[in-house]
Amino acid sequence: GFPGRFTPQHTARLLQVLREHFPTCQIAITTEVYNGVWDSLINNQADIAIGAPDTLLDGGGIDYIEIGMIRWLFAISPAHPLAFIPEPISESQLRLYPNIMVEDTANTINKKVGWLLHGQESILVPDFNTKLQCQILGEGIGFLPDYMVREAMEKSLLVTRQIHNPRQDSRMLLATRHSASGQVTQWIKREFSLQGILTGIYQDLMHRA
Repeated sequence: GFPGRFTPQHTARLLQVLREHFPTCQIAITTEVYNGVWDSLINNQADIAIGAPDTLLDGGGIDYIEIGMIRWLFAISPAHPLAFIPEPISESQLRLYPNIMVEDTANTINKKVGWLLHGQESILVPDFNTKLQCQILGEGIGFLPDYMVREAMEKSLLVTRQIHNPRQDSRMLLATRHSASGQVTQWIKREFSLQGILTGIYQDLMHRA
């Protein structure tokens, strides 16, 4: 299971590396969001999750190691009304505009809600790429991973603004089913070490402590 904030390019590179090292292994990659990652592990729908969110679940026979942090930036269209008011932007001002939210894919455990103010309208979308495009079009507001925002800012598609109570960094985990102890799992764990191959693939997405 892979959370939706990872890009198709990174997933394709992961697949390429796995096939190079394990040419006879049958690989199936799915995308899950927030607690949907844990849901897929608990219900035996996935053996390994890269980028599981830091909402640790008791039991379930799941092992995990920290692989990095996602940093969030509040980003809006340059034409959005909030782009023209003083910073930090107050919650009363933010509440006037819908929050573009990626929907948690969990089915059997509680869904996680990202950043949302009390009384604020939310628009649910299936993944972070859709959320990005909606915010570029000015259809709503919200936090995005910093790597997405940087790319959009280089093209003058988004601007960042300071708000009261910004979203904190999110710890990302490599989670594996305890019963999945084969060569592939062990290799993936090893290659997320500091100088590992997989750390290199994802280094532009996640910050290391």
